[in-house]
Amino acid sequence: MPTMGDQSPEAWTAELEGTGRVEFPLRRKPFGLRGLVFLLILSPTFISSSTRISTETGFGFAINLVAFIAYLSGLCFVAGCLILRRPLVAVDTEGLQIGRQRLPWSDFGTTGFPTGPLPVRTLPIIPADAWANHLHVAQDNVRDLAAFAGWLGVQHKTHTAAPPAH
Repeated sequence: MPTMGDQSPEAWTAELEGTGRVEFPLRRKPFGLRGLVFLLILSPTFISSSTRISTETGFGFAINLVAFIAYLSGLCFVAGCLILRRPLVAVDTEGLQIGRQRLPWSDFGTTGFPTGPLPVRTLPIIPADAWANHLHVAQDNVRDLAAFAGWLGVQHKTHTAAPPAH
């Protein structure tokens, strides 16, 4: 079954109307492939540093140990993200949440244009406060960032519109 980030804006709207919340977990395939390529590129460093740790002393030992630990840390980070499917992007009736950062609809300004090379493209979310930090939605969570930007604009208008006067 495809994740929510692989589906259409109509499916996102139906989910939001049905449950009041749409969650876009990490899409495992693109993130995992990029992490695998990165770790394979670094594997010669890992192999050479792990074999030299037993023979080096002093400064050489420290450098090889740091390289070894950095490689293992990267491997653990990629594995943890793939297992937990984090960071999570969520849209609900109150606003937008990316990881632990929350942006209420009242503070939502606009969306920028998708930027970056294709495998690591992101969509900047620009708050209404010019001094606030921008949030970024990664293509790891949503495949079609342009459609997501349009959908967020519609949701922003829907949730900030004044209620009809009686």
